[in-house]
Amino acid sequence: MKNFHFGSHTDIGHVRKQNEDAMGYYETSNGYVFVVCDGMGGAAGGATAARMAVNSIKVFFQHQYYPSPQEAIRQSIQYANQQIFQAAQNAPGMQGMGTTCVLVLVRNDQVFYGHVGDSRLYHLSNEKVTRVTKDHSFVQALVDQGVISDDEAETHPRRNELLRALGTQPMVEIDVSSSPIIPDRNDIFLLCTDGLNGLVHDKSIESTLNSPIDVEHKAIKLVQMANNLGGYDNTTVQLIEFYNVPRKRKAGFGEQKSTLGGTLINPTNTTDNFSDSAGLDNDPLSFSEDYRADYQQEFAPKPKPQPRTTPKSTPPRRKPPENRESPRKDKNSRERSQKEKTHRERTRRGRGFDFSFDLDSPIMQVLARLAFVVLLFYGGRWFYKYAVKEGYINTNFLQQTRRVFDSGKKSVNDLGDKYNAFRKKIREAKDFISSTQKSLNDALLKMDSIRNKIDHTIVKVTEKTKDLKKLAEEQGSKLDWILEVNGLKSVDEIKKKNITSLIIPKESPQKVINKVKDLKKKAEEAIEEQKRKLE
Repeated sequence: MKNFHFGSHTDIGHVRKQNEDAMGYYETSNGYVFVVCDGMGGAAGGATAARMAVNSIKVFFQHQYYPSPQEAIRQSIQYANQQIFQAAQNAPGMQGMGTTCVLVLVRNDQVFYGHVGDSRLYHLSNEKVTRVTKDHSFVQALVDQGVISDDEAETHPRRNELLRALGTQPMVEIDVSSSPIIPDRNDIFLLCTDGLNGLVHDKSIESTLNSPIDVEHKAIKLVQMANNLGGYDNTTVQLIEFYNVPRKRKAGFGEQKSTLGGTLINPTNTTDNFSDSAGLDNDPLSFSEDYRADYQQEFAPKPKPQPRTTPKSTPPRRKPPENRESPRKDKNSRERSQKEKTHRERTRRGRGFDFSFDLDSPIMQVLARLAFVVLLFYGGRWFYKYAVKEGYINTNFLQQTRRVFDSGKKSVNDLGDKYNAFRKKIREAKDFISSTQKSLNDALLKMDSIRNKIDHTIVKVTEKTKDLKKLAEEQGSKLDWILEVNGLKSVDEIKKKNITSLIIPKESPQKVINKVKDLKKKAEEAIEEQKRKLE
């Protein structure tokens, strides 16, 4: 039984041209597998390595059942490393490609994990988030040595340098959980690439995971937060939120039915005394001492009660005859005995079937539905043949109902036609607005090009240039042209409006104004034509 909700989201960000992250979520005979990878080694190589890692881990877990979850995690990641390394050696231009990897395996409501690189696993419990994995990076090594602090590592210039990755070497060292995490209700596990934790602080992640929204929207919100802070890298997150975890769990006991039809086989020893020495100390799914004691107390068979000893002076009680019924037996017990006796006789004679009709069984429900359909079909035929056709029932009411139905159907069709016509007018109006905007933009561009083609000079207003008549003669222009082009009615407005520079045209601006008027007129004609089409 799946006791968790799952949500995931990935985004390319604002800088990268390709999403080099990859993720997967699979239900296998080994449990529920979650994996997130962040590729490296160029756009093509990084994306290829991340996809190969996810697919290789999927193939590994779907191949067979593995008794030890930790060993299965270790071997699956090592298998993905070998596949990527061999592909990099055989494909030209792919040397040096690799990927990070963080993997979670959920089996019997227990969480196992393993990772390589700087992709992380977070655990939210009691509204507090903790980092489960430790990055295999250069800055994390400095933090472990006490050279820098965690806050300094977040902004260190070499924070993206990895010490371990899949595909760069034939063998890779993998960190795997030594013991499973037992989640409580409302616990959340977050798998993410460094595109999230490289920009979003752990406190912001904690507040988002505690927000009252579903797990899918939490994943989307986390990615959006990274993009809002720059989105310099691809961002991928997976969230696992446990909601129906039993308060008192027996670790590694029983079988877990898969929602896809499989069975998660539990290899744990289930003998009464739990003392089988076949690797109990090394088996991660074996019972701990507390769970073993709880199991024995709750499920182990109780010892049979010892008969009480009676004094020798007390005479022993006489056993009732076997064929004599105890007076304490009630009526129901006698009927039960009689039914069992009859069943045994039928079985002994070869008549083994004990016909009993269970109305709640699926077969009886199907038969009841089939009988109802048959009854409805033949009842309808009889009603039409003997009641309507023979005239026992007045058909005017039926005909009137049919006419009302037809008129209602026609009204609905008319409304549909009007709605379609209204939508057509809206589309035409949008086209009209777009074409009008385009015409106006074209007119403005042409006006700007004409204005730039005027032969003119720009002169700063000084004591020497205040005499506009003399300035016009020197520049080969006219006073009227200067006032018209600069939007002035008289020379006195230069001082009033505090104008610091003047445009001195070398030709009559009336020509330019006429050209602008022609363009404006053409634009108005285009708008009128569009209006006529719309009407």
